[in-house]
Amino acid sequence: MYRFEHMKYFFGLVMMLNVILSLAADAEGQREKKYKFFDLHDKFYHNRLYLYWGYNRDRYSNSNIHIYGKGFNFTIYDVGAHDKPTKFSAAVYFGPSTLTIPQYNYRLGFFIKHNIHISVGMDHMKYVAALNQTVMMTGYIDSSISQKYGGVYNNRPVEITPDFLTVQHTNGLNSVTLDVAWLLPIFHTNDDILHIGWNFGTGGVFVVTRTQIHFMGVWYPNSFHLSGVTWPAYTGPRIDLWKCFFFAAELKGGYVYLPWAPFIGSDQSGLSHHFTYMEYYIVGGLSFPLDKKEYPFIKWKKKKAQQMVG
Repeated sequence: MYRFEHMKYFFGLVMMLNVILSLAADAEGQREKKYKFFDLHDKFYHNRLYLYWGYNRDRYSNSNIHIYGKGFNFTIYDVGAHDKPTKFSAAVYFGPSTLTIPQYNYRLGFFIKHNIHISVGMDHMKYVAALNQTVMMTGYIDSSISQKYGGVYNNRPVEITPDFLTVQHTNGLNSVTLDVAWLLPIFHTNDDILHIGWNFGTGGVFVVTRTQIHFMGVWYPNSFHLSGVTWPAYTGPRIDLWKCFFFAAELKGGYVYLPWAPFIGSDQSGLSHHFTYMEYYIVGGLSFPLDKKEYPFIKWKKKKAQQMVG
């Protein structure tokens, strides 16, 4: 089950978008319109590069986790999980050496034709199997590993406690994707100072994790490794300001399949599972045309020079 009590930030930006559109609609009766609605032929974004940085929150579906190694091979069923957000602090979220500690997003993209754009980037999410939950388990654990938990399990209940098992992808669950998206133009001023659109996108490629396991009193650290694949789809508003800055808030749903998550750096032991997730994030970035003649500052200087000559 997903929980949405923290989605106020996402819906706050959507409400701000609604206010902006309402104010624009109030001026509809002006004799000379200085704006346009749903201009599908708008070429503002054509041949534009953009990059952004922001932060996310995540919700995960329950999953069956298969854990295997020397002396143990078992599956725990319907395991609940949550993300691991960092408490907000300006020093952490905006500090050059600490801004990668929270759950972050970054992306580089290019508009190839009007409102169609492609991008590559990463969502750094964090996954933690919830402790103190009771799940069903099938498989075996050798008694040489644990007298308490040793034995054969056939759909028996077991409680996930720190002395038994902890499962984390906290450094993290890194979704690296190549995306394609379409930006629906909703509103823009004729001077291009303000553009408002709604983004629809999808993509996917692979997931890199640094899986961390604590099993039967043994901590298994790991290095970053290719663990699986992912497929996401997302939507949300984007607001461009002054021809070079933008903000976006998007809601993303996706599927993650992790068949290759060794936790001691080999195929001899590790875990595998798959699950769906819901992610929402707010990002801010820069947007600029490839043609330097279109840079806002250069166009402003040329306009001033023409006014002086005139």
